[in-house]
Amino acid sequence: MTFLMWNHPMTEIPTSLIAFQRLFPDDNACARWLIAARWPNGFRCPACGHDRGWELKTRKHSFECIRCHRQTSATAGTLLHRTKLSLATWFWAACLMATHCNGISALQLQKQLGIGYCRSAWMLAAKLRRAMVNPERSPLSGPAAPRISAASLCATPPRPRPSRPTAGGAAARCLGTATGPMSSATGRPP
Repeated sequence: MTFLMWNHPMTEIPTSLIAFQRLFPDDNACARWLIAARWPNGFRCPACGHDRGWELKTRKHSFECIRCHRQTSATAGTLLHRTKLSLATWFWAACLMATHCNGISALQLQKQLGIGYCRSAWMLAAKLRRAMVNPERSPLSGPAAPRISAASLCATPPRPRPSRPTAGGAAARCLGTATGPMSSATGRPP
């Protein structure tokens, strides 16, 4: 066991995937960031409030209070609590979800991060989406709503969809143009 004293605030925000990879190359770097974010002024026991603790060598990213001997993990009480996925996978998933302007699906996360099961990727994405939502947000309304576009939210606006032909085929039959006008009473061709 080693004595724990930490004072490591995050000073730089990654601006690219390469910078993110340099800042969080492995689980230990992710854990150091979590510890600094959770206890910016050093470890503090959640049970008794004592400010000294020991880092446990038998459990990853866990600490024991010197006074009450309560063991606490850096992920306890967070959405990462009792996860079987690595911290680096969680951090990469959060980065990918935050940087994709149209969002990212669980299937894409599974493929990008090499997660074995689709259900694990789905749960990961669902927990991150829930955590990213601000509960005090208000729906878009008023004069600002029409000015928001894909160009203002993303670096490149989405490509326009190619126009589809409407004459002939199933779409035209549904609209009544291929077989004649539809009856207004039944909604079917006469």
